Parts: sequence; C-alpha cells; structure tokens
Amino acid sequence: MSAFDPLQTFSWSTYLQSGKSRGRRYFMCRILCQAAKWASLAGFCLLFVTFGMAVSAADSGEIFEIVPGVTIKKRQFPSPPNVQPFYGFAEKSAEQKSADEVFVKKAVEMIGDRQKASIASVKAGFEAVNSKDCKSAMARFNQAFLLDRKNGPLYFGYAICVLQAYKDPTYAQELLRVHYEIDPSPMFQALELYGMMLLRSQKFSKAVPVFTKATNTNPGHFMSWLNLGWAKFLSGDRKGACTIVVAVGTHPKFENEKFKLQDLAAKASC
Repeated sequence: MSAFDPLQTFSWSTYLQSGKSRGRRYFMCRILCQAAKWASLAGFCLLFVTFGMAVSAADSGEIFEIVPGVTIKKRQFPSPPNVQPFYGFAEKSAEQKSADEVFVKKAVEMIGDRQKASIASVKAGFEAVNSKDCKSAMARFNQAFLLDRKNGPLYFGYAICVLQAYKDPTYAQELLRVHYEIDPSPMFQALELYGMMLLRSQKFSKAVPVFTKATNTNPGHFMSWLNLGWAKFLSGDRKGACTIVVAVGTHPKFENEKFKLQDLAAKASC
C-alpha cells in the first residue's frame, strides 16, 4: 500500500473518547513516520518513538518577529547557538556580526543574490538531514535565515531538526506554522506534517485550511483528502466531511482507495 491508512491502525472513536495519550501517540508516530517517507527524510520515524524524551529547553517568554506580521516565541536549547533555530536567539558580538556580513557578501558574490544563496543553503541543509547530520543541517538552515528570512522551506528544515535533535514536537509545530504563514506556496510535505500535528494537538479547525491547501497543491493525493475530511468532521462540519466522502469516493482516480472513506462516512452519517 503506497499511502498510510489510519483506518487500519486507529479508532477515531477511541481518539475522541479517551483521556489517555497512548493511542494518540501511537497514531501520530505512524502518520508522522509516513510523512517522513513523503519527505524522504532519513531517520525521521525513529524520533517519534521517543518524542516524549524531549531535550530540556528554555522559553524566555519573549516574542521574536521574523518578518512583519509573523512571530514566534523565543526558545533556547542546551546546545551551541549555531545548531539551534535562529542561532538560539543569542546576542551576537561585534566580531560575529562582522563575520555574518562577510559571509553574506561572499555568498552573494558566488551565487548572485541573497535569495538564491538562501535556497542553496536550504538545499545543503536537507542533504545533511538525509545523511542524519542535523548538526550540519541546522548550520545551513541558519545561514539560509541569515540570507533571506522569507525563504519558507528553511523553517520546515528547522522543524525537522528540532524533532530529530531535540524531540520537541510543540516547537516544531510552531516552526511549521511559520513556514505556512510566510511561504505563499508551502511545501506539500510540510503542509501534510503540519496538518497532522494540528490534528494531534486537537486543533481541528486550524487543520482544515492546511489540508485544503495540501489538496490544492497535490489534488491527486488521496490521504490529503481523507485528512481534510476528518479535520472538517472533527471541527464540527459534518456536511463538509460528507461532501468530501461523496466527491472523492466517486472519483475514478481513487477507485482503489475509496474503501478507506468508510469509517469517516459512518462517523459523519453520510
């Protein structure tokens, strides 16, 4: 089977009724591991098996404005600044600021402009992630941030490394939100991961526009439609969920997968 089927591994009625986290955690491990396959990120699944063992982090309570209108709470991890998102929000010395200026100047001279240089740094970062080297990857994503804060995929990279290195899904979700808000065309893998993390945290109404954008980005991806259907149903839009069940269930492209809609159809009384 090419796509993960939540109906085979999880009961949504149990999810809605249980006050325990074990089933929810197992469910998210499975769907997030599937997201890793979509993103082709090596070693991504393993971190969710133990994501409860998060590295201790410190919140200052301060808000950092990334670009006008997009903010994130400052969080620092017990690691050198260069291997934390946003350089750990550390105050840089005059020497470090000078070094940053030299780096930016050389990068622009080599590649042409700050935006292209930032894209190149993100590409190098994801190559490092695929080699299970988040230390190098985080350094590359930080360079990308230094070059162009509006480069959306760098925040997806931050999120992946926060999950791998620090096992902090809460902050990773915030970084995915930043990617979603900054990038007018978010990466499909990031949309799927962000949407599923919103479902995990029971922010069902917020998951609806995320999965909607995912279906617009890749309309041929069945699981995006199914996830959108569940998000609509769980946020109280039974009619919207049933509209998806009917439309997707009668589409010839999804003939071999439409049986996966049965549980949603039953829960929504379609």
